[in-house]
Amino acid sequence: MTRRLLPLPSRINILLRSRIGPLLVLALAAAAISAIDLRAGAFSGAATGFVLVIGLPLALTTVGADLRRGVAPLWVQKPVEPVRFYLARFGEGALASVGLSVVVMSIIIPVALWSGWEPVTHPLRLAVVGALVSFVLASVAFGSCVILPRAGQVATITLLGITVARDLVELLDPVGLDWIGSPAVRMILFPLTPLVEIRAADGVEPESLVGPLAWVFCYAAAWIGIGAIGIRRAFSGGAWARSS
Repeated sequence: MTRRLLPLPSRINILLRSRIGPLLVLALAAAAISAIDLRAGAFSGAATGFVLVIGLPLALTTVGADLRRGVAPLWVQKPVEPVRFYLARFGEGALASVGLSVVVMSIIIPVALWSGWEPVTHPLRLAVVGALVSFVLASVAFGSCVILPRAGQVATITLLGITVARDLVELLDPVGLDWIGSPAVRMILFPLTPLVEIRAADGVEPESLVGPLAWVFCYAAAWIGIGAIGIRRAFSGGAWARSS
């Protein structure tokens, strides 16, 4: 299949050019937030990095939404296996999201340090966590856009918002709402807790990071699997395809 596709750099270049509108909106939003922080004299880059790390995968990982737009039947006549093709497209979006997140954090962190910011953890760890967040969000967006082509990105943002709200509620009342900390709930919601553990892991043994990293990658793999199964069902005339 890969021999029928353009080289990876060319495909990523095409992807970025096709999403130039959302990327410009993100850039303007980040510039505005950075200007406000710099004017306030307390620039840490946290808000700017948060917007970009979350916004980049949502802007670049939209594959699967066209499966319900009459595109699926056309693949019957093509020599490319659809699941592998869409997984390749997801890989392009995820790679671009992670790469741009690393670039963004590599710019924000030096500017924040120059502005007097004193990080509570090693700055490089923040860049690593930002890349992980982008990868997981790209995976969730891929799976949700296949299942919910008209609301996949909204569903991804909603899942992240519910996770943040859950953590806030759990922090305020850890005893009265034990159910929100149950393993079943944690498996469904965004893996914010292990990402926080990775971010704050200065001075700990490397072995202690195995669990949080495994959680993050297994969660992303589960959503990628959901997307792959959804694509397979769409092209095999499954229930999702018939409901489109």
